[in-house]
Amino acid sequence: MMDGSIGTAMMRNSRSIRVRLGQALLVASVLVALAPGMAQAAATGVAGASDPFEGLNRAFFGVHQFLDRVLIRPAAIGYKRIVPGPVRRGLGNAISNLGEPAIFVNDILQGHGKKAGRTLARFAGNTTVGLAGLIDVATPAGLAHHPNDFGITLAHYGFKAGPYIFVPVVGPTTMRDAIGGAAGLVLNPLVYARYPGDAAVGATSVVAGGLQTRADADGELAALEASATDTYASFRSYFLQNREAEVTGGKLDVKTLPDFGDQPTEPPPTPAPQPSASPQP
Repeated sequence: MMDGSIGTAMMRNSRSIRVRLGQALLVASVLVALAPGMAQAAATGVAGASDPFEGLNRAFFGVHQFLDRVLIRPAAIGYKRIVPGPVRRGLGNAISNLGEPAIFVNDILQGHGKKAGRTLARFAGNTTVGLAGLIDVATPAGLAHHPNDFGITLAHYGFKAGPYIFVPVVGPTTMRDAIGGAAGLVLNPLVYARYPGDAAVGATSVVAGGLQTRADADGELAALEASATDTYASFRSYFLQNREAEVTGGKLDVKTLPDFGDQPTEPPPTPAPQPSASPQP
């Protein structure tokens, strides 16, 4: 007779394997569906990424806008209002800490040894002294968080952005970043960690992190929508330029962006030539 704990562990591992296989199949199906547009965008960078699937992307963007209006934004604003600030900050710190191992791996892959060392020290300090990352003790000690991901690693080795893609709820991405996101799951050692309540922790981190990110971006998104003549085009341009800033280490301020509407700007009409005055006798 199989011991109950062993059987439970085997069932959980089996479910985890099925989930990973499902994620891999989903990514593969997306890549196959988008493959025809890859050649068209092969020579473009992030800021110049093409949008060969614009019709489909616009339809998905409309679905996302509807879901955001009736569900996502109200939930995010409610989360920010109801959950006390210290609790939200603690959850945010813990979620950020869970991503440090993947950042460490990408630091190594990009040849940034000093950054990798600081990332490792940050993760160790926040995980131990900071109570599993709930308290950020590393930043005051001079070990500030820095973002990094496998999409940036691919860009570091010369991979172009490829086609722009918009997925409802998930949001905007590019072909390169979609591949990088899938690879990031494999590179993150915490994906393989098994401990009591790991499923609940994973679900909480995804939901809480997503709600906090949406709440933090509310002002910028509102400003972008209010000033845009074409919300989809403005959102696409903002994302691509912001991603370019992340890849190159620059910064982008939404207030400095021009209007990215697709409507062409007509040149001012050329004034008709004035007849020359007749010479006076």
